[in-house]
Amino acid sequence: MNHILGLVGSPRKGGNTEQLMERVLAAAREAGAETKLFTVAGRTIAPCTACDACLNNPDEFCAIEDAMAELYPLMEWADAIVFGSPVYMGTMTAQLKAVFDRSRPLWRKPGGLLQKAAAAVVVGEGQGRGHDVRHRLSFRGYKKPAQSLDSGPPGETMGLE
Repeated sequence: MNHILGLVGSPRKGGNTEQLMERVLAAAREAGAETKLFTVAGRTIAPCTACDACLNNPDEFCAIEDAMAELYPLMEWADAIVFGSPVYMGTMTAQLKAVFDRSRPLWRKPGGLLQKAAAAVVVGEGQGRGHDVRHRLSFRGYKKPAQSLDSGPPGETMGLE
């Protein structure tokens, strides 16, 4: 895997999730991969409206004009995508969920997301908090899904303040 995209779903710029993702991408670069980072912080990504424009016009990604226009080409470029999210109310952030929902056009394209490997960086209090993100990656059918890096025991911040 030569191209790895780190996709940070935290609304906090520079927070623990982004810092941990930077460490993951640094390790990938040390192993010879080219990496890119995309954060949702400070960007607008609207939820899917189920208008089906992406189904009716396969040459277009989405009728909604927002930051997903920046993200679609990066997702196509990547051989693997590492999804990062803090745990909010037992699940991923609403921003990352919107990215998953709005990725629908890439599921239908030849060589699209079904050909990508995926992993998850999940930051939350306690171990095993990444279940929802891992489940979603498996459900969506990524080629090599559901590896995750969870944070440690309650109260531990991994020194990433």
